[in-house]
Amino acid sequence: MLYIHDRNQRAGPVDAVASDALRHAFFNEHRSTEYVFRARALLRELHRDRLWLSCDCAGDGESSPMLGPRDGRGGLHPFRFGAIKHDPACPFAADINRSSTDTVDDLLGPIHGSWDLEQMVPAAATHEARGQALLRLLKTALFDLGFNRVHASAFHNGRRGAPLLLVDRPYTRLRHLGTKDMGHGVSFAEVGCTFLPGINRTYASLRALASKSGRPNVVGLFIGITEESVPPVRGGSGYLKAKDAAGEQRVIPVLGDIHLPPGDSGSRGPYWTIGLIERAGERQSYRLMEAASMAASDRRTLLPLSDGRQRPVVQLLLEQMQFWRNWKRLELEVELELPLFPCAPGEPRPVALVLDNGRQITISFQDGGKADMQLGHDVVIDDALRRRLTAAVAAASELA
Repeated sequence: MLYIHDRNQRAGPVDAVASDALRHAFFNEHRSTEYVFRARALLRELHRDRLWLSCDCAGDGESSPMLGPRDGRGGLHPFRFGAIKHDPACPFAADINRSSTDTVDDLLGPIHGSWDLEQMVPAAATHEARGQALLRLLKTALFDLGFNRVHASAFHNGRRGAPLLLVDRPYTRLRHLGTKDMGHGVSFAEVGCTFLPGINRTYASLRALASKSGRPNVVGLFIGITEESVPPVRGGSGYLKAKDAAGEQRVIPVLGDIHLPPGDSGSRGPYWTIGLIERAGERQSYRLMEAASMAASDRRTLLPLSDGRQRPVVQLLLEQMQFWRNWKRLELEVELELPLFPCAPGEPRPVALVLDNGRQITISFQDGGKADMQLGHDVVIDDALRRRLTAAVAAASELA
């Protein structure tokens, strides 16, 4: 049986008709238009309300196999994630049947299928191509886990001007990468790391896996938050820096390239960072060999940003979301959606404020971008800008 999951805990069961439609539409070789229509209605509701699905095939506890809605080229469809696998006999353990248009990889959106690192980041690729491949992997993980979206209800409803405090800890979502297929019959839990200070344990796991499997080129992956991501200088090693459980800064060397956004020194964190773990040197020890980073909004919300200069405006939008939620003349719960993938080559997607009525207010940081509002990186954040945003949201809320 499937249950609604609010990204924190399991809630009530999914309607049996909707669950049956989802099974027949996406986990069955032969599907009808009627089943697809009903299943996508369920997926639209989940996507809109920022909900997941939990399956009880592996037991009734809170640790259970997970499904989530994903918006691909062929339309909404489910995808599997989480640290727990479905029971082989579970109908939702079958291959997910997506439309043929959705399986075409246009190299712009999220990656579908397994993450075979040797193929996705080939050694023969150029410096630029390897950096782009790593960033696409990172963005896919953040997109799948919903890090690019935050709703006003995700915060404690405090007084105006109080610090923004999330109800749950978004970083814990990374545990749902556990069953991600990394190719060669291994999962992320076996070769991956999401806590930089604990990466030595991943090095040891990779050594054991390489010895057991007989594969000399087992590749691991780090995905997590770093305070600094500093490239090598004058032939030395670059490094990643992150806080350990006690709050102390830990520095981990990176023996190869660290790819950063243009103009970013890597010292103005926090960053979302991805890193390849491979054998290095004569002793063939596992080390971080290459990494790529993108800015995160702050250490609490962890929203991924294309440019660290967006942080002040994103902070303003988060504050205004709480104001609109509590202001008696509006009382609106708005969602902020940050772009991870472009609309088309050379056409960046704008930031979006999404209202409950489906209306969106788009904000572009690019001159000439197609958006409702243009806000440059050097925009003055003052009461006039706050009033301008509030007027736009109030106008949009009156449209059916």
